[in-house]
Amino acid sequence: MGESAMNSNVDFEIWNHNDRGGLSDTFKNAQGQDSITGNTDSLETASNTWVIVFNETNYYGDSMQVGPSTYLDDLNHTTRYNSSGSDEGDWKNQIQSFVLYKTKPSYWGRNPTRDELFAPPSGHAVFTENNNFLGDNRTFTAPYNALNLGVVGYTTSGTEMYRTTGGTINSLRTGPNAWLIVFNEADCRGCALRVTPNTKHGDLNNITRYNLQGEDEGDWKNQIESFLLYNKEPEFWSTGYPRPYIDFTTLFNLYPGTTNTSSDDKITYVIEDATYKIDEPEVAAQATTQVISDYYINDDFSVLPEDGWTKYHISMSHENTGGRNDKAEFDMFFDNSGKLVSIQHFEWSSNGAYNISQALITIVDDEAWLLGTIGALETLGISEEVADGFVQVFDFLTTAFNDISSLVYRKTDNGGSYYFLPVICHTINRVYSTIAGTFNRPAYSSSSDSRANYALDFNYDGYTDALSGTGSGVSNVGAWGLKSGTSGAMPFSQVIEFEYQGYSFRVWYPEVSFSTDLGMIMSCKIDYEISDNKDDHIILLMGVSVPANAGDQPVLSFAQATIQFTDMSDSNIMTSPCGGNNIINDVYDQLSSQLTGTNIDSNSGGRAYLADVAKANMQAMLDCAVFTPK
Repeated sequence: MGESAMNSNVDFEIWNHNDRGGLSDTFKNAQGQDSITGNTDSLETASNTWVIVFNETNYYGDSMQVGPSTYLDDLNHTTRYNSSGSDEGDWKNQIQSFVLYKTKPSYWGRNPTRDELFAPPSGHAVFTENNNFLGDNRTFTAPYNALNLGVVGYTTSGTEMYRTTGGTINSLRTGPNAWLIVFNEADCRGCALRVTPNTKHGDLNNITRYNLQGEDEGDWKNQIESFLLYNKEPEFWSTGYPRPYIDFTTLFNLYPGTTNTSSDDKITYVIEDATYKIDEPEVAAQATTQVISDYYINDDFSVLPEDGWTKYHISMSHENTGGRNDKAEFDMFFDNSGKLVSIQHFEWSSNGAYNISQALITIVDDEAWLLGTIGALETLGISEEVADGFVQVFDFLTTAFNDISSLVYRKTDNGGSYYFLPVICHTINRVYSTIAGTFNRPAYSSSSDSRANYALDFNYDGYTDALSGTGSGVSNVGAWGLKSGTSGAMPFSQVIEFEYQGYSFRVWYPEVSFSTDLGMIMSCKIDYEISDNKDDHIILLMGVSVPANAGDQPVLSFAQATIQFTDMSDSNIMTSPCGGNNIINDVYDQLSSQLTGTNIDSNSGGRAYLADVAKANMQAMLDCAVFTPK
């Protein structure tokens, strides 16, 4: 007498004796087995399981269809018919191959054609060991993340779908509503092949394998090491890339004063009196679902979209003397349309002296000024989708500036280290603006909007006059000139020297970056020249957006500032991001309030005017922001 029931959590079980007796083999999930021992005398299927068995290998010969929740206790008494309906004997020890389905096949109840036998249902894809869908096969249901086929078998404990010596997939097929992307490396890296619904590739030796640069790398025979299966077309599909894609050459060209080439997968640029390096963003993970395996357990999945995302790792550094560099690393998460949805795992180390590690900026803050900005952009004839993506970037930048400033609180007297804060913000902005296809859609609701022929820009030549015109207190404003003793790259090694109430200050050549066609981020560092080798630093970060009409002044969307006292005699000062209708004055009021009680002696009297100097330069930067014909 055999067992009372088949094993739990199993879809199909066969025994070598009748009535569940003797030894058994178990199978789970949709799959095909092209060659089994045939030593069978009883079988059982689970609910929602359909099986067709054959008395020859490779799915040939006589067949029998076994529906859900079926128990055949003695195959010696189960008649075997051929395709014409003639009695060929019984099924005892006759089963040599089978196909298991988890949804009812369309042919059920009649003999299937060869094509129907391996036709995946809607939202499914079939991978097969040999050409023309022969050999072992396995069906996957979308959404599915197969990040390493080296640990995925054709059966629960059977042949792996990828081995150290190569893959074991030679044909594949997608059903309706199944968008498949296969990769020749684990974790969805390397060459990629996008497979649309209802596609049959009977011999992957005939399918060319291209890298992301479009270069021929061979064929796809036994090359698939990971794949992603979506149950609807992901938004990035039309871009021709397998994900929201960061084009490194485009990113490289967005940086000012670059001093290297992009061939070393690193961007180096010199700005002010410091050198910064940004590694090529690296794909860290990609998913078709909100949550993936425990391998990525440190990710905050709760803030990620349910229909999938892509994570890029960003690594940056500021070069200090003696090799003790400042370093920053973080992960940027994008949804399938290329919109930035989260920044996590921020880590900072400064000059080898200290390390800070924390998850940072995990979700958009939805502050009132940001929501107001979205509404304002919509009234200007900008679509809600484009406006929302643009404003989210502004929010990430302001949050990053705030959080990072608080992390380096009283930690550095190095101006290059301090300006690393806006460098990180500009990098976030540039990476986001580089995503292929994210903004390959009209920015304006009307195709005839004249602003489409205009672009945001910064008028550096007008800065001297703009600063001179900001009011009393500002005097002796010079022109842009190379700072004495600086060997940096032009023009960002230039400064304007000026005085405020008789105290010496300098403003460094501002840096700008663009947030698609809708916004521009501006930043600068201002030195209060206490002595030849001692400066306090003001860092300004501002964002403007396009105006209502072509040729109008750009609209100030936010501004914030931070002050660092070089001798650490006082705590660093930091404002919150200010938006609304009185932005510059709001930043000034916050700085003035926090400057109350600052240590000022006979050698540092200019500290009393740091808020005024910040205000004057914010106004000058705003006056130099222009919206001009392209």
